[in-house]
Amino acid sequence: MGRALHLMVDTANYAPPVSLGDYSDLSYGAATNFRCRWNRVTGNLDRGEAGRGLDYSDTFLTETAVPERARVWPPGVATTAENSRLVLKVEQMSAPQDGYTLYRGYT
Repeated sequence: MGRALHLMVDTANYAPPVSLGDYSDLSYGAATNFRCRWNRVTGNLDRGEAGRGLDYSDTFLTETAVPERARVWPPGVATTAENSRLVLKVEQMSAPQDGYTLYRGYT
């Protein structure tokens, strides 16, 4: 862990997408926990197309490279399919420094 460890006060879980099925449905790997700073906010991601965006309900800051389209569970939520959220976008917030990188994810 890097110098931002003191910011990561929450523990959430994610399951990475591992394969695409016959009907374009994703299969997921095992759930893994990660330390993060979870923020309950709402907003809209601009995808660059006129009038097109994605609404998000929460963001998280982490040193873990959580992949886009992964299933993610907020802190304290049981890791069942019904409780999962989809990671809409992940942005690298800082360049690798002292062995760590910060990421912001949107669900």
